[in-house]
Amino acid sequence: MHLELFVSGIPYTCTEDNLSEFFNSTNITEIKLPKYQDTGRCLGYAHVVFDDEEEYKKALAKSGETMGTRYLDIKEAKG
Repeated sequence: MHLELFVSGIPYTCTEDNLSEFFNSTNITEIKLPKYQDTGRCLGYAHVVFDDEEEYKKALAKSGETMGTRYLDIKEAKG
């Protein structure tokens, strides 16, 4: 099962570990966290893939919560 979320509003200092801790899930199979080539800092968004529908729904329900000082917009990834 491939359930992918698009997460925007991520702090620019965020790491994959920070995202894993935020979602508090052992069912994340992949985190795609694009970074600026020159600084290595996060671009402010990520794709997070889950293999469990219940964990996916729990993560989706976290939309609007804060990470650091930023509000996250979490929605189903399209395409």
